[in-house]
Amino acid sequence: KDDFDKHYAQLAKYLQGGGVESIQHTLKRIELLPLLEKFNEFLNWEILSYLLSIKDLSEYLTFKGELIARIEDFIIFLKDWINSETKIEKIIDDISNDLDHYFKKLVETEKSEKCFSIFYILWRHLGKLRAQENYELISRNWLDEFFLAEEISKISKIDIDTELLKICIIFQNLWKKEEKPSAKLKKLLNEIEVENYLKVNKYDDKIWFNKEAFDELIDMLETVNLISAGEQRSKQKKFSTFIKQLKNAEKSSEYQIGKLLTNILEV
Repeated sequence: KDDFDKHYAQLAKYLQGGGVESIQHTLKRIELLPLLEKFNEFLNWEILSYLLSIKDLSEYLTFKGELIARIEDFIIFLKDWINSETKIEKIIDDISNDLDHYFKKLVETEKSEKCFSIFYILWRHLGKLRAQENYELISRNWLDEFFLAEEISKISKIDIDTELLKICIIFQNLWKKEEKPSAKLKKLLNEIEVENYLKVNKYDDKIWFNKEAFDELIDMLETVNLISAGEQRSKQKKFSTFIKQLKNAEKSSEYQIGKLLTNILEV
């Protein structure tokens, strides 16, 4: 009873007379407020807009010291929040290397794509605080568990597809394994989040997918996997070839999953 009263007293104070769609969701958000506030200290619109304005490597390097300090401060907080004993130096180095590579190869793109890439880089490694194995899925799950997908949408002031971001974090290392194009495609299609994103549906005894969603998915998978591959140019080239194979397979698929799989098997 005391715990119940305490939680609802916090809720009443937080709402200040306002209403909410879900009491449980709001109570969870109140519980996460210290983490969300820390995230906003680390990456607010002012910092993000500056990162989006950077046009070359030298401009990035003048800001890198402050950015890495912010990253380290947030990671220390997150480590304490989840009671992790993992050393953070390697994680910070991994993020720093991704940022160096990204701004070194910076090309003019839409702000939304640049924003997407920055969030991807800053978040993709953080699951390593919990475990080295399957850290990709941990990183993805924390976006929901800690309400950070919601926070990213608020901070960015740009239309960021957080569902696509989650998929890209799950498949950030699709470039690594040497396997047939059909095996990579099946791995993607077997993931329920990909199925939902592609609006896979059955009609007239055929299974269909959405063309626009497929195009967006493979374009962003190429972007993020090339970031993940870093300076491994042969791996980057092979992954770009895989993306081209997917695009070719799509052309004569009539947007049917069965034909898409048959076409990629012929590669």
